Amino acid sequence: MYANKAALIQYNLKFLTVISALALISIFFIDQNLTMIFKEDDWKWLLAREITHVGLFTNYFIPAFIVWVGVEIFLRWNKTKPRERLKRVATQSVWLMYCMLFSGLCVHILKFTVGRQRPKISPDFDPHVFQPLTTNWDFHSMPSGHSQVLFTVATYFAYLFPRFKYGIYTVAFILSFTRVMTRDHFYSDVLMGLAVGHLSTVVMLYWLTRRKVP
Repeated sequence: MYANKAALIQYNLKFLTVISALALISIFFIDQNLTMIFKEDDWKWLLAREITHVGLFTNYFIPAFIVWVGVEIFLRWNKTKPRERLKRVATQSVWLMYCMLFSGLCVHILKFTVGRQRPKISPDFDPHVFQPLTTNWDFHSMPSGHSQVLFTVATYFAYLFPRFKYGIYTVAFILSFTRVMTRDHFYSDVLMGLAVGHLSTVVMLYWLTRRKVP
């Protein structure tokens, strides 16, 4: 993790600047044309529809919660076997839950604030329709929540297994792109979901490691 708060802030600002610039370019030049490629309910749409729900919050939060509870119960019941590894597993599960909750809060605040229309609501996939501060789910396209979840989990596992981080991020990006293929999100929504998931997790991990939260 980052040595100090200044390094963390510098990294976050650089990352956010790059992704925001790419998202703006996508809004004006890419989003509509890219979504048009997937306008038909063909095999690509069917395949993406089957894959895309891998990005649901519950797919990761519930298993992490079950692992944490199961390990805690086992540790209280069995006091003879080696415990340090199990304690570490319990801590890692709790940290993942913290990251997911914080990242999820951030993405929902932004969805409500931005109020961007989902592509499938408009027959021509108009990427320029916004209704800020709305509770209408059809206008909660940016950032993509599935992409945020996938990159929260990817960032966390890249932290645990840094040798495999590029492979982990590549898989997360491919899975996130299915949100474009199903016409639930524009490409720029996916980019911003990526940014929220990654940066919020980086911030939470920095906070957790500095405070040694169990």
